[in-house]
Amino acid sequence: MTTPQNLRIYFWVPRSEVVFIQAVIDAYEGLARIRTERHQVDRSLIMCLVQESRVTEFHDVMRNLTSEVIGKIESV
Repeated sequence: MTTPQNLRIYFWVPRSEVVFIQAVIDAYEGLARIRTERHQVDRSLIMCLVQESRVTEFHDVMRNLTSEVIGKIESV
């Protein structure tokens, strides 16, 4: 039996939007786990652990979030 591999995907997001992004990702059960890695004055680095089988879905959700979030989401 094999276990799914998790990929680490990093994003800089507006610090004020971290909780909103977390809530949206949590609404997609099992899509990803998010952890805040670092804070700067106006932005935070988040690490997303995503199963390989759900990477495309995850990127679609993040792409859609860019229109909802105030500020810029930058992939690292």
